[in-house]
Amino acid sequence: MTALAETGLGVTAIREVADLPGAEERRADRRAAREFPLFLGLRAVKLS
Repeated sequence: MTALAETGLGVTAIREVADLPGAEERRADRRAAREFPLFLGLRAVKLS
């Protein structure tokens, strides 16, 4: 986020897409899936 701001971009949206938990996963795996995104999508616009 800081790097984008330093280059003149403003973040307008952030989206985390987490992995879907499976029935066979252990408790620690399910907890990690909730805490860490599988993919982080950003949308930014150029600030004048």
